[in-house]
Amino acid sequence: MNDEVKMIRDNAAKVLEHGVPDVPMYFFGSSREEVPVQNWQAVLKNYIASVKRGEILFLPGGHYIHNEAPDRIAEESERFIEQL
Repeated sequence: MNDEVKMIRDNAAKVLEHGVPDVPMYFFGSSREEVPVQNWQAVLKNYIASVKRGEILFLPGGHYIHNEAPDRIAEESERFIEQL
Protein backbone atom coordinates (compact mmCIF):
# COMPACT_ATOMS: atom_id res chain seq x y z
CA MET A 1 0.00 0.00 0.00
CA ASN A 2 2.85 2.40 0.74
CA ASP A 3 4.08 2.11 -2.86
CA GLU A 4 0.58 3.00 -4.07
CA VAL A 5 0.53 6.10 -1.91
CA LYS A 6 3.91 7.19 -3.28
CA MET A 7 2.55 6.91 -6.83
CA ILE A 8 -0.52 9.08 -6.18
CA ARG A 9 1.18 12.35 -7.11
CA ASP A 10 2.73 10.90 -10.27
CA ASN A 11 -0.57 9.40 -11.35
CA ALA A 12 -2.44 12.61 -10.61
CA ALA A 13 0.07 14.56 -12.71
CA LYS A 14 -0.52 12.19 -15.64
CA VAL A 15 -4.28 12.70 -15.40
CA LEU A 16 -3.83 16.47 -15.29
CA GLU A 17 -1.56 16.31 -18.33
CA HIS A 18 -3.91 14.19 -20.42
CA GLY A 19 -7.29 15.27 -19.01
CA VAL A 20 -10.12 13.20 -17.66
CA PRO A 21 -10.88 10.28 -19.99
CA ASP A 22 -14.35 10.20 -21.50
CA VAL A 23 -15.32 6.80 -20.12
CA PRO A 24 -17.82 5.74 -17.44
CA MET A 25 -16.22 5.31 -14.01
CA TYR A 26 -17.46 3.88 -10.73
CA PHE A 27 -15.07 4.24 -7.79
CA PHE A 28 -15.36 2.15 -4.63
CA GLY A 29 -13.52 3.41 -1.60
CA SER A 30 -13.13 2.77 2.07
CA SER A 31 -15.00 4.96 4.50
CA ARG A 32 -12.03 4.74 6.87
CA GLU A 33 -9.42 7.46 7.11
CA GLU A 34 -6.39 5.15 6.95
CA VAL A 35 -4.90 6.61 3.77
CA PRO A 36 -2.00 8.94 4.61
CA VAL A 37 -3.20 11.60 2.17
CA GLN A 38 -5.08 14.55 3.61
CA ASN A 39 -8.68 14.88 2.35
CA TRP A 40 -8.32 11.91 0.01
CA GLN A 41 -12.07 11.25 -0.03
CA ALA A 42 -12.75 14.86 -1.08
CA VAL A 43 -10.11 14.55 -3.81
CA LEU A 44 -11.89 11.48 -5.21
CA LYS A 45 -15.29 13.17 -4.99
CA ASN A 46 -13.98 16.21 -6.88
CA TYR A 47 -12.42 14.03 -9.55
CA ILE A 48 -15.54 11.94 -10.12
CA ALA A 49 -17.59 15.14 -10.34
CA SER A 50 -15.60 15.97 -13.48
CA VAL A 51 -16.55 12.67 -15.15
CA LYS A 52 -19.63 12.57 -17.43
CA ARG A 53 -20.83 9.21 -16.18
CA GLY A 54 -19.18 8.84 -12.81
CA GLU A 55 -20.18 7.58 -9.40
CA ILE A 56 -18.39 6.91 -6.13
CA LEU A 57 -19.38 4.80 -3.17
CA PHE A 58 -17.56 4.68 0.15
CA LEU A 59 -18.09 1.41 2.00
CA PRO A 60 -17.16 0.35 5.52
CA GLY A 61 -13.86 -1.47 5.43
CA GLY A 62 -10.18 -1.05 4.88
CA HIS A 63 -7.89 -0.56 1.91
CA TYR A 64 -8.82 -3.91 0.35
CA ILE A 65 -12.52 -3.10 0.18
CA HIS A 66 -13.01 -5.55 -2.69
CA ASN A 67 -12.15 -8.36 -0.25
CA GLU A 68 -14.45 -7.05 2.46
CA ALA A 69 -17.54 -6.23 0.38
CA PRO A 70 -17.33 -8.27 -2.84
CA ASP A 71 -21.07 -8.92 -3.10
CA ARG A 72 -21.98 -5.24 -2.68
CA ILE A 73 -19.37 -4.21 -5.23
CA ALA A 74 -20.64 -6.82 -7.68
CA GLU A 75 -24.25 -5.65 -7.25
CA GLU A 76 -23.34 -1.99 -7.63
CA SER A 77 -21.15 -2.71 -10.67
CA GLU A 78 -23.97 -4.60 -12.39
CA ARG A 79 -26.42 -1.77 -11.64
CA PHE A 80 -23.99 0.82 -12.98
CA ILE A 81 -23.28 -1.14 -16.17
CA GLU A 82 -26.97 -1.79 -16.81
CA GLN A 83 -27.77 1.94 -16.76
CA LEU A 84 -25.12 2.81 -19.35
